[in-house]
Amino acid sequence: MDLPEFAADLPTVQAAALLLERQLAVLITNEAGIAADSDIECLHRFRVAVRRARTLIQALKQHLPPAILGLGEDLKWLSAATGPLRDLDVHLTGFEAMISLVPDEPTSAFAPMRAVLEKRRLAAHHKALAVLRSTRYQALKRRWRRIDNIRQRTADSPLIGLAADAAIARAYAQALKKGGRITKKSPAEALHALRKDGKKLRYLMEFFAPLKQEEAIEGAIRTLKELQDCLGKHQDFAVEHAVVRKIRLQFQKDTVTPKATVAALAHLEAVLAQGQADARAHFAGLFAPFAAAKTRRLFHELYGATP
Repeated sequence: MDLPEFAADLPTVQAAALLLERQLAVLITNEAGIAADSDIECLHRFRVAVRRARTLIQALKQHLPPAILGLGEDLKWLSAATGPLRDLDVHLTGFEAMISLVPDEPTSAFAPMRAVLEKRRLAAHHKALAVLRSTRYQALKRRWRRIDNIRQRTADSPLIGLAADAAIARAYAQALKKGGRITKKSPAEALHALRKDGKKLRYLMEFFAPLKQEEAIEGAIRTLKELQDCLGKHQDFAVEHAVVRKIRLQFQKDTVTPKATVAALAHLEAVLAQGQADARAHFAGLFAPFAAAKTRRLFHELYGATP
């Protein structure tokens, strides 16, 4: 639970400050695990908190003071700076599952690729450590902690219940607009952009769920989750395909990598491309319920979205 149930009557600045303080606590709690490299989920939780904070600030920006809005650029930097390590964590964690897609290929053929990824991850972890120790990150945390001092500056701040409903209604409308434009000819980037918008919508719905009846939002979140799962699979295949292709092309140029490895990667590349196509084929069927009249009415009843 992100907000207490009584919080619908809180001024927006106070509610935003409360939520942002909780995201900062997640960052600080997971710093040691990232530094020690003891659990890759520490970085995942860290990055989710950063994304949630960015989403909140962007969604409520018209109501927030400069002291909060000013965190946005540094949060964007922090997300970009820690992204490569998370990407490599995902690649390596899912490595065995990925190569199992081509069971006819010997596992040993993929060892050179794994070695490349592990080397890259080591370098990415060093860079992430440098980020955590950087003066920019330490300054960001100091400014973030001072948010508590502005909670009382709420003269022009509407109640969070109203501001949250408007933000969620806008986020839903944005997702409908982007999703409705996607066709069979749309680039993969269009589906990825919709996925990011869907994440923002879900973060907002989760932030402010305590302001609604739990049963009322379950259906809306379920429909969104099913669409997000499809978009997530599409993006996972797209990213894996790009990584495999880049490494295969690199191996083709050297004289050291066994030809069997290059051939196995080419086979895997083709299977990943098909997986991406299959996930895309399911998109229309899952976007339809998300955009259906029933779901529009639900968002209208919950958040005042245009039905």
